Amino acid sequence: MTEIQNGIYATATDELTALALEARKRKISYGQLVSTTGYEQQQIVRQYCIERGKKGTDPEKKATKTKKKRS
Repeated sequence: MTEIQNGIYATATDELTALALEARKRKISYGQLVSTTGYEQQQIVRQYCIERGKKGTDPEKKATKTKKKRS
């Protein structure tokens, strides 16, 4: 999880989207971008969320469980 600011974190979807868009912008593969440092990836995600005005999520409030399907 990437902290945007003051205990607010980017969602997994925001992280994936930010990195995929950055890879396309740099004209490299997603795998090449993911092989960069974690710090650089966090900066990309943080910048994406700030530009998009994303509110993020508070980890304490995010208590979701998924039910398993019965076969």
